[in-house]
Amino acid sequence: MERPKPTPERSLISDIEHSKIEAALRADEFVTDPQRLSNMVASLKTEEMLDPLQTVNGLAACSPHLQTLFNADIGLLRPARLGEHTEADFSGLEQDYIRLFPNPEHRQILRFASLVQDSGKSLCVKATGDNKQQTAYNQMITEVLLDKIDSAVMADDAKDAVQLLVEYDVIGAMLQGRFDQVQLDELRVKWPARFSNQLADFVITSYMSDASAHTAHRAFTNIIGELQPCVAPEDVSLDFLFETKGHPLTLTQPYRRAVAALFPDAKVTTALLQPSTESVKAPTREYLYTTEADDIWSATLAVQSKPYSVVKEQIEAFVMTTGFPISAFVKRGRGDIVHNVTLVRDPSRRFGTLPPEAHEQAVEQLTESFGWERQPQDTSPPDVSACIGLLEGYDEATGTLHKPVEAIAFLLEREQGVNWQTKPTMLVSARRVTNDTGAVELQTWNERVIHIVGTRHRNVETVASTNPALDQLKALAGSLAQQRFFVEDGMSGKTIAFAS
Repeated sequence: MERPKPTPERSLISDIEHSKIEAALRADEFVTDPQRLSNMVASLKTEEMLDPLQTVNGLAACSPHLQTLFNADIGLLRPARLGEHTEADFSGLEQDYIRLFPNPEHRQILRFASLVQDSGKSLCVKATGDNKQQTAYNQMITEVLLDKIDSAVMADDAKDAVQLLVEYDVIGAMLQGRFDQVQLDELRVKWPARFSNQLADFVITSYMSDASAHTAHRAFTNIIGELQPCVAPEDVSLDFLFETKGHPLTLTQPYRRAVAALFPDAKVTTALLQPSTESVKAPTREYLYTTEADDIWSATLAVQSKPYSVVKEQIEAFVMTTGFPISAFVKRGRGDIVHNVTLVRDPSRRFGTLPPEAHEQAVEQLTESFGWERQPQDTSPPDVSACIGLLEGYDEATGTLHKPVEAIAFLLEREQGVNWQTKPTMLVSARRVTNDTGAVELQTWNERVIHIVGTRHRNVETVASTNPALDQLKALAGSLAQQRFFVEDGMSGKTIAFAS
């Protein structure tokens, strides 16, 4: 008779355990057996395959507080304990990637990073109620552990490499459509010189082992001692990121293409990023019609964590009541909750474009009507800020909906010279119009877009009449078959709509 699987349950850190962990951290007594910790870290250099469960248990034996963290839930959409996830992460590293690194010190860095890169996640869930701020907690626990490891066992610059792998998640953010070149540049500047040739491969490997632990490709040892897949068919997972066959696991397209563009200097992981098919030349589109408006204006308003449907209804009601047209970036977060709205000017050839002063009045009315609060903003505009749509032809029934990561890959593959920042968002546009019968009605369009900000590198010189960032965005919009898009051109001080 087959034994039933244990029912998953949330296992949070208790108040007493939380107090003990905080007290141990304050007193620098979190690690109770530093010698055991150093011995375990020394063993990570071995050429032999390591047993994931034994390795995780070996780390936990260095501190009862760490054991508490490993036994607690990490706030995913499915019940999952930190120790279970860490075992799955480590098993992916051992199974698929560690053989790419014959250097013992490189293996030690990657293995220890795998063990600690989520080490503060369950503590974050207890302290804040969710895991959104996990990076700071992961860094804190990692630093405490690294501080207790004998430098003769792990060199100081190797410890620095581990800490940076925990701190920077440039791949995970990018594959979700959030990219910031400044963050990648910071990582490269901070990265230890002795491991400069391994940065790309270390970051790629750490991401692959961690992300694959959120798929059915990996397993962990459950509470009755049996291997269990990390996700069930009904769970939200990252299976869509990975190829379904073969080892080592690699990414599907377009994610693989984006990582290859992000780290063209990868070496031992290059084979994991090879194109699965021949590249197809991106389509081009000419944008012959422009509508310009002098000046650049935008305003970001906090909306007190409301559902997207409510925010959209408030915008549409405001437009119908006042007659003021609105174009806004509305970021939909977890649970479809919106925290802020950014109002922008969208030049219209048919209706004209209202001046910034009129938009300021609208902001005052919105804050009075809905209690939204205006947020401080940088007064110096970037070279370009644009809204690029992801749906071809604006037809949800027949048009191809592109992924935000496709836009990032396109930009990274082009000639460099621009620092890019990207965020996927919704463009909510609403205008009150009079129809053919003379009746007043709402004209509204809600589009999935990627908001892109570009600034030239300081050492890049351009002709005064050209904007290389804008030229790249035109090429991107054409590759995504966009019929129309609008930008804030910081070099000319104009807001411009382009149409084909």
